[in-house]
Amino acid sequence: MLEKLMTQRLEYHLKTTNQHHSKQYGFREGRSIDHALDNLLEKIESHKRGKQHIAVVSIDIQGAFDNVSYASIRKRLKETRCPDNIRELLISLLTNRSHPNKWRYGT
Repeated sequence: MLEKLMTQRLEYHLKTTNQHHSKQYGFREGRSIDHALDNLLEKIESHKRGKQHIAVVSIDIQGAFDNVSYASIRKRLKETRCPDNIRELLISLLTNRSHPNKWRYGT
């Protein structure tokens, strides 16, 4: 419940301060992976109709968030002028975060 509330507050902050990139699909209201895939397929079809070549490279970085530097997240939150209450709670959540399925050597 808390994570959903934090996501909503951060989303509101980014939206009202116009900090979303126009090509960003994740973490945006009304835009999802389905929209990104539809956009990609539309571009592919357009190039095919125009008899143009197109190449698509897709990369999925497993555990990307688990390996991101929390210091860089803190820095970016400050740079975007994220309200103190939201920023401090997010930092607290990140600081106390643990992965339930964390791999342990020898087990």
